Amino acid sequence: MADVFRLTTALTGITFNPEGRGSLSTLPIDARLIITGPSRLPGFIEVTCGGAIYSIYRVDLIERSVTVRTMVATA
Repeated sequence: MADVFRLTTALTGITFNPEGRGSLSTLPIDARLIITGPSRLPGFIEVTCGGAIYSIYRVDLIERSVTVRTMVATA
């Protein structure tokens, strides 16, 4: 089961290329995010948005989003 979150304000996420180099991206208001697990960075979580994987601060997700639905995994 995974919750889908909608951003209420823009926030910055980090994407990593195959060599491990990070780059900053702005995730816009109303973007939909799904938590995929912990990040390689302390204090961050990994989320998917638009098919890409981002590392964001957990506190940013809590403070800058609302839960819009809960997805139930099917077997």
